[in-house]
Amino acid sequence: MEKRAILAALKSTGGNRTRAAELLNISIRTLRNKLQEYRASGDFNDALA
Repeated sequence: MEKRAILAALKSTGGNRTRAAELLNISIRTLRNKLQEYRASGDFNDALA
C-alpha cells in the first residue's frame, strides 16, 4: 500500500521527489529513505534511480 502510494505520487509529479513528498505529506528525507530501503531490498527497479 505504502509503496503504491509512493509510486503513484512519483508518477503524478513526473518523478519530482520534492513534490511527491509534499503530496504524500512526508518529508523529502523520509521519501528518500523509503526509496533507498526499497531499492536495497530489490522492490523497485532502476527506473526510479
